[in-house]
Amino acid sequence: METEENNESPPMGIDALHEEVIAIFEDAARMLGLPKSIGGIYGLLFISEDALSLDDVVLRLSVSKGSASQGLRFLRNLGAVRPASRDGERREYFTAEVELKQLVAGFIKSELEPQIGSGLGKSQKVEARLKALKDEGIVEGDLAEHLDERVGKLNQWHRSARWVLPFIARFLG
Repeated sequence: METEENNESPPMGIDALHEEVIAIFEDAARMLGLPKSIGGIYGLLFISEDALSLDDVVLRLSVSKGSASQGLRFLRNLGAVRPASRDGERREYFTAEVELKQLVAGFIKSELEPQIGSGLGKSQKVEARLKALKDEGIVEGDLAEHLDERVGKLNQWHRSARWVLPFIARFLG
């Protein structure tokens, strides 16, 4: 692998080290339900000494330009990467945000909070549907008690999460 800046080969073993770090972030992305490419892009930027362009990401990760562009946009919206510039270059470059609190706060704000808001609305619809089924006499007795308890628990979880996530985001940053 050659670096774009000076066309010198990196020291022996650096490629393997980069690959191992990238794999760690790919695994983390999958664990969070995100595409592997998101983790790969972040991992590459995290371990790279210099800011990288979209073309650098495409070349080094062997991903499509569309996938790299989408991944960089997602990571930028998350606050996980930020734009960087190089003297005399018009091309946009990116570096990784390496502060964990920034990463967690960005993930909470852009990914978890919208999901929890949506989930609360859905669980309230479930609650209304259950009430209608009980009113029509379709659900009664032990089943009605069981479903009341479970739907109530679901709504409680969503309300708790809506309260806790902003607190965690403020605490982190």
